[in-house]
Amino acid sequence: MLKRIAVPVLLLCLAPGPRAADAPGRPVELRNYTGAAQDRAASTRLRISIAGEAGQDRRAVRVGDLLLCAAAGCYRTRTDGKVDIADTSAGKAARIADVAIPPATITDVHFPEVRGTAVITGHLKLDTPLALGRDTPGVELMLAVRQRQQAGRAVYVPVASAHMGFADDSELVHYLPSTRTRARLSLGTRLTLPARALDRAQIFNVGIARTGELFPRVDIFPYLVLKQPGMFEVRAVGGGQGGQGGQALAVPAGPAAHRHDGPTRDAGAMQRSARMTLWRTAVIEPAELERSQSAPRQD
Repeated sequence: MLKRIAVPVLLLCLAPGPRAADAPGRPVELRNYTGAAQDRAASTRLRISIAGEAGQDRRAVRVGDLLLCAAAGCYRTRTDGKVDIADTSAGKAARIADVAIPPATITDVHFPEVRGTAVITGHLKLDTPLALGRDTPGVELMLAVRQRQQAGRAVYVPVASAHMGFADDSELVHYLPSTRTRARLSLGTRLTLPARALDRAQIFNVGIARTGELFPRVDIFPYLVLKQPGMFEVRAVGGGQGGQGGQALAVPAGPAAHRHDGPTRDAGAMQRSARMTLWRTAVIEPAELERSQSAPRQD
């Protein structure tokens, strides 16, 4: 009789329990994104980056595994163990993970405690829940950290977040209100945003498309009013007047659509540039840039 009971009990102990995603405290391990068919079909690409506030740069800060939590449970993201923390003055943030994640709505991020003289640790409830679905090619999540001194250690804690969808050819600009940002983008364009232009962290998706006109069409998304004016600078990329035969090239729709290929016609015009003061991010048409055309650029 004892043997008959022992076998079912043993099988019960070995049987798999409920899915880890359904049980808080038992996170599902996420695999690195590879671009394979299974990644694209059943999950979303999620890139996670870290940015520090102005004047708090530091190299080789220790960071443990990252926990991304939804209502049903958590996901574990492996990291390299160290990250160089820098501000967003160049419009960039340091990437710590690039993973494939199934559909979920992430609400909280946890950095577990790690040992070291400079570490990232703490919990953050996302400013806006991050909804991930198969209809989005990819999403970038930026986590802003702030340094605090604790018992002789430099401890960076998460204080803010921002996220933005992207495609393979997207150009993203990361912005924190504490830092003046000057981002260099494709086709000789520059986007400058002063400190305190916004009240919160933000990622901009910038689309730059050739149209056959003298200047490209630029789409800076999302469309927000700036508290302090920014500046947009762009080089001439075409001959103007609608291009050859007056026919403009087709403009892809949306901020993630880029069109860097195309004819270059007027070498003299290519030396010219345009500058625009931005009181809000928006779609900037080639004609607007041509009206604001400035003196030839030397660089």
